[in-house]
Amino acid sequence: MVFTEQQKKHFCRMIEERVMNSNLTYIDAILECCDQMNLEPETAGKFLNSPLKEKLMVEFEDINLLPKTKSQLPI
Repeated sequence: MVFTEQQKKHFCRMIEERVMNSNLTYIDAILECCDQMNLEPETAGKFLNSPLKEKLMVEFEDINLLPKTKSQLPI
């Protein structure tokens, strides 16, 4: 499936809205959007923008799926 730039932006916006409105994690929101758009989750990474990828990396580090790359100060 080939996405235009506008469709990529729409896909990322859908994910961000689901996270904010439904209190989902980023990975759950991505999977829901993939399901809604009949898109394979393996190909979704090609359509994510950089800020969304960063947020996903932080989420994976928090649940120990990726090693922590930078130390965070406790807030």
